[in-house]
Amino acid sequence: MPKTKLESVVFTAMMVFCMVFCMTCYTGAIRAGGVTYGLFSTAIREMWVEFVFVFLLVFFGVSRIAPRIALKLLHPRELPQILFTLVVQGLTVSMVVPTATLFATLFHGGLHLQFFPQWIQLAGLCFPAALILQVFYIGPLVRWLFRLLFRRTSQDNH
Repeated sequence: MPKTKLESVVFTAMMVFCMVFCMTCYTGAIRAGGVTYGLFSTAIREMWVEFVFVFLLVFFGVSRIAPRIALKLLHPRELPQILFTLVVQGLTVSMVVPTATLFATLFHGGLHLQFFPQWIQLAGLCFPAALILQVFYIGPLVRWLFRLLFRRTSQDNH
């Protein structure tokens, strides 16, 4: 979808912001034993280090690697575009969740005796939620908002 470097930065920032905010709320709700109104303001205040980390991870790495892997697995010209997009989303989540949860586990708890089990547990809890959010909610929402922001004429699409 993004055609220029600026569009790539905006698209990635929008996607990462929404995903990191939702995942911060999700993990906060798990820790707190439920959702409260304060959870949302706490998530906005506490998500920025993870936002920067995930933005850099996605913009400079995963957004280039996931489509390349998908192209090796599939032949996009022979499939509907949505299937290719879903594979790229799945690969992206598969790369980002373990890396982001590793970072979050180290950042919030440091390296200690229970580090590895905590990381694996967090990754296991976050993966299904991140995949569902990306495929069914955040991904479509951000793509729709991006298309509204960067409307193209029919000549721009060629």
